[in-house]
Amino acid sequence: MKSSGNGKPEQCVSNLLKLFQFEVPFARLKGMDPTIIDAPESEAITKAKNHAAWLIANYEPRVTLNDINVTFDENGKISVNPDITVNE
Repeated sequence: MKSSGNGKPEQCVSNLLKLFQFEVPFARLKGMDPTIIDAPESEAITKAKNHAAWLIANYEPRVTLNDINVTFDENGKISVNPDITVNE
C-alpha cells in the first residue's frame, strides 16, 4: 500500500476493507470503522461507503474508485464491494 509495490492493488484494497481501525499498531486509522457493525442499515451503508472511499484514497493511490456497493446477507452481515480501476 501507499505505492510501495508490495502486492497487487486489488488485493491491497481487499485487505484494507477487511481490517478494523485500531487493529494496526502504528497506523490506528487504517481499516474500517468498527461502529458500522452496530449502526442501523441506512446509516451503516452511508458510513461504510464514506469510510471505504477514504481508506482507498489514502492508502491505495494505485487505484481509482468508481463506485462502492454495500450489501447485507440474510444474517445482517455487511459486505463492502468497491468497483475500482487500476491505474497504469
